[in-house]
Parts: sequence; C-alpha cells; structure tokens
Amino acid sequence: MRTVGLGKTLEQWREEIREEKNKADRWERKFQEVQTRNEALEKSLSKNQKEKRRTKGQSDRVRKIFSLVSKSKIYDRVESELEQD
Repeated sequence: MRTVGLGKTLEQWREEIREEKNKADRWERKFQEVQTRNEALEKSLSKNQKEKRRTKGQSDRVRKIFSLVSKSKIYDRVESELEQD
C-alpha cells in the first residue's frame, strides 16, 4: 500500500476528509437549528412587547378613568358636605 506524502495512504486521507466533512455538516445543522430557534424567540419577544404596550395603554386609560371617577366622587362629597353646612 502506497502512502501519499505525510505518511498516510490515499484512503486514509479520504476517510479523514469524510469525517471532517461530516463534522462540518453536523455543526452546520446545529447552527441552523439555533438560528431558527433564535428567530422564533425574537418573533415571540416582539409579539410580547406589542402586547405589553397594548395592555399598558389599556391600564393607563383605566387609571385615568378611575382617577376622574374618584375625583368626581370627592367633589360630590365635598359639595354635599358644603350644602349640609
């Protein structure tokens, strides 16, 4: 069996190249999986941030209405107290 430079046979070099190619393919698949997962997480994050802004807006409106109602009740109470005097 002849060796092709660097002390390995042609078949050994081919086998080593195949193994390295397989490793590279596995890493590429892992990279693609992680990239897909990251894209899904970014999409979910964006959706959650939109929902948070929407609910904050609703919460702010409810607080404002509650504040107006509370002030109105206080005004009504003060007015009725003044009328009783």
